[in-house]
Amino acid sequence: MKTVTLNTAMANLPELIKQTIDNQEETIIATDDGAVVMVDQKEWNNMWAHIEVMRDKRNMQALLNTLKRFEEGNFEGLMTLKEVTEEVHELQNTI
Repeated sequence: MKTVTLNTAMANLPELIKQTIDNQEETIIATDDGAVVMVDQKEWNNMWAHIEVMRDKRNMQALLNTLKRFEEGNFEGLMTLKEVTEEVHELQNTI
C-alpha cells in the first residue's frame, strides 16, 4: 500500500492511477483533514460484493451455517462446485 500527500497526488494523478491499476494495490492520499483510498475498480467491485453478502443477515447466516456443516464433515444436501457454477450461469442468463 502506497501513501502520498495530496500535493503529490495532484501532481502525479495519471501515474498514480496507472500504478494503482497495474499493481492492484491501494494508494492512500493523505491530507491534513484525513485520508482517502484509491483502489482499482475491479477490486472495489469485489470488496463491495463481499460487503453486500455480509450486510445481509440471511446470507451471512447461511454462509456461517454452511461453514459449520463443512467443519463437521456434514456435506449432505450441499451443492457441488459444478452445480453452483451451473446455477450461477443460469442466473446470469436471466439478468
